[in-house]
Amino acid sequence: MEKLNSSIDVSNEVVFFVLNGYDEAFHYCNQSMHEIVACQKSQILDYKSEILVLLIVGIFAFALCICFMTPFCYSAIKNENILWNKIRKHAYKYYDKLYQPCIERLSSIHSKLETTVNNELRFKNDQNFRNSWKYIWRLCLLLIVTSAFCIVSITVFYGMLIKYLYSRPELIENLLNSQILLTDLDVWTTEASLKITSYSIEGQTEYPNPFSNTYKKFIDSVSRINVQQKKIRDPKYSPIISDSFKQRFYEEYAKSERLEHRMGSYAAEEYSITEAEFISRFDAQYINDWINLVVELQDLDSIYDGLIDSINKYSLSVINQQMKIIIAALVIFIICCCVMYACLYLTFFIKEKRNLKRISSMLEIMPQ
Repeated sequence: MEKLNSSIDVSNEVVFFVLNGYDEAFHYCNQSMHEIVACQKSQILDYKSEILVLLIVGIFAFALCICFMTPFCYSAIKNENILWNKIRKHAYKYYDKLYQPCIERLSSIHSKLETTVNNELRFKNDQNFRNSWKYIWRLCLLLIVTSAFCIVSITVFYGMLIKYLYSRPELIENLLNSQILLTDLDVWTTEASLKITSYSIEGQTEYPNPFSNTYKKFIDSVSRINVQQKKIRDPKYSPIISDSFKQRFYEEYAKSERLEHRMGSYAAEEYSITEAEFISRFDAQYINDWINLVVELQDLDSIYDGLIDSINKYSLSVINQQMKIIIAALVIFIICCCVMYACLYLTFFIKEKRNLKRISSMLEIMPQ
């Protein structure tokens, strides 16, 4: 409460209300609402930071897995090359020993006496079997799929979620500000229209007060309402605005009995502003119009209650739906990883294990 000068008669209820009531209350109300929205936004930014931290941890863990897998793949490729070269060396070393029984069998059974040894078939140097590609493309596929999922999750799924979370308090704040400014418009219109009468608050005290120069206050109020209306119509809020809200805001509001309100709250508000400006210019000459304006603004206030409730519920449902999409995407990614493992990696490892057993069997039957 503002501390009053001792020369002011605080027993005057009008003076007390003017200096400590409306203007200060309006200021603190806006400030409190702005701080609440700022607090929610800071929490959203903290959530975004946590997502980035988790992403970095995930990338680091994935890179660590690749680092562990690469030496094993290299070792498998190297050992497989060693086994194949060992077979080739055995074949070269025991070529003559194996060749003679084959010639004898050919001559005794097939009556062929070919005895020439084809030395071109012999390989003395180790050969590099190019079998590394089957490991490389599987590692690359895992890298591409995981990276694509992370990028899509952060830029699309989580990006949209952050956008919805950030837009929701902003839009509700703009609607609340518009609703409060309607009351502000009502006050300044009333004061401007009654300024030459004994009912004017400005005329109740000789001290400077917030109700001085009421028409300027009225113009400022209209300007702030237009700013809020422009913010509400910002396309970035479209994803969290329902069709019913758009219909009630832009087209019609069937529950209202007033004709101008059936055109939508936006058109009704513009109509009320025009009517308020007309009334404020002509003092108390149009008292009936002023009474009608008060009723209109009260109706608009109740309409805004419904609009805010609609946005609050629908935006929350949109956010919950986005969370379900993120969970579904994660489940699909896990299923795809399991399918990839079963079809590409597990079968590959089983096949490689079978091949190694066959190579070992070939070594066992060769002469030692």
